[in-house]
Amino acid sequence: MASEVKVLIGVFLVLASLLREALLAEFPGEGVAPPSPPTPCCFPSSFQATVADMRSAATGNMRLFEVYRDWEKRLQVQRVLEFAPPGQTTAVMTMIMDFQNAVHHMVSASGDCQSQPLDYAMLEPCMPETAQYLGQTYLGFGGDTTNFQTWSFTRTDKGRNITMTVGVTASDCVPVVETIVGTLGLS
Repeated sequence: MASEVKVLIGVFLVLASLLREALLAEFPGEGVAPPSPPTPCCFPSSFQATVADMRSAATGNMRLFEVYRDWEKRLQVQRVLEFAPPGQTTAVMTMIMDFQNAVHHMVSASGDCQSQPLDYAMLEPCMPETAQYLGQTYLGFGGDTTNFQTWSFTRTDKGRNITMTVGVTASDCVPVVETIVGTLGLS
């Protein structure tokens, strides 16, 4: 009787092992420790993007921002455009943030320029080590998608009190989506 039990236990262990292998082949990653999250990354030293302010869509005056950031020059330029169907844009204003000299220039569509001191620091190109990895997701549909990693972090120094959520490409840390909530500046 004891030898029959040993044989049955042996057969059970072999079957359990085969079942586990079949399940792992069917559901890769199951039963395996999840990979450790990626480490926070640094954006390219300069980049240019066209950004849609989705909040403005509800007002009927969709706003677009042509953004240029250059950390080496400590410069950020935002050209504000209003978008009107069928694809026409009107320049509203250009904002030049010269962080090197701590000056903010605002140029209206008519060319009038106003300047004021900048009372906050430029956002650093690197996420802080404390950035929280939120996971990977994508934009698009079917075979036409862009994958990106999402992160969240805060900046509460140098005249900034913000929470930033950003989606970046995994390979080069290029920003794809970005939301900043809070205040920039002391006034």
